[in-house]
Amino acid sequence: MLHVVYDFPDRILMYRSRSFQFVPLNRQIFSRINLPGGNNAPSSRDFQSVLRSLVSKICIEHPYHGLVQLITLSNGNNVGTGVSGRQASEYLDNVGASKVKATNDILKSIKKNGPSFVKDLVASYTMLIDAYISLAMEPTTRFVKGRKTKDIPLSLVKHGTSTGSLDKYLWTSSTNAPSCVPCVLTKPPQIRLGTDYGDGTEDPIGGERIASFDLTFSLADTGIHRPKISSCTGKKGGRFKQLVKGEDDIRQDAIMQQVFSTVNFLLGSQSASNESSSLHCRRLKMVTYTCVPLSPACGVLEWVIDTIPFGDYLGSMSRGK
Repeated sequence: MLHVVYDFPDRILMYRSRSFQFVPLNRQIFSRINLPGGNNAPSSRDFQSVLRSLVSKICIEHPYHGLVQLITLSNGNNVGTGVSGRQASEYLDNVGASKVKATNDILKSIKKNGPSFVKDLVASYTMLIDAYISLAMEPTTRFVKGRKTKDIPLSLVKHGTSTGSLDKYLWTSSTNAPSCVPCVLTKPPQIRLGTDYGDGTEDPIGGERIASFDLTFSLADTGIHRPKISSCTGKKGGRFKQLVKGEDDIRQDAIMQQVFSTVNFLLGSQSASNESSSLHCRRLKMVTYTCVPLSPACGVLEWVIDTIPFGDYLGSMSRGK
């Protein structure tokens, strides 16, 4: 689809393609953002101009689906001490600063020219993502040594390089929530063809805005870097448990969940078109969960209830349980 964008003039793209058609491919489209002539970027200035117009259109018309990925790209240089066992300096050697610069330029344009509620959402999503990154990258050694791995107060975690504690940024009550509240990251709303998402004053269909975060978090029992377990409450009263991972690149996990969702769509389409087929009778479907990368070194994953780690399952099978 991007080749179509590149081959045709800007007016063909905007008048013949509606933005919702591109939203399922946001990861692939946004990954091509760069400065004209930047690292691995197409040489044509026209390509980047058309691409920026498309990305801005997606983020303004479908802010709950576009802004998180755009802000994540702007965090391309935020890798803490390293990613998946690679030192930060080694990892950053392969990261183009021009992509981060181009992404920040688009964000500035949206904040300048977008609707007021989208501008507010950029600010609130930026604050939310920064807070998640601080939680993800918080060292766990002191908690493990002190044998305090459950119900750890958010107030013990600093927000980035600031002196403020994390409970001031992951709002723990409605009184310190931002003016335009973002949706729960692991429960994005449905893609709306008419771009009707409530203008930031009500929950978009299929999604739920964040009312507050729990005052405490816990450490996972397994994992090299002991991911954090955090929970939040939605405006409709929904409870959302999340796994916050640091020093780990979950972008490939997110792509695989995208692939599995596509497989489910194809299985469902085949089943619906032929009710006598074995697919229709067996109702085949892959269980998926939401993965939201926030930087190359961290992200948030939906907590899947009634499951155990695969290693534990294999261990129990070998013991005959």
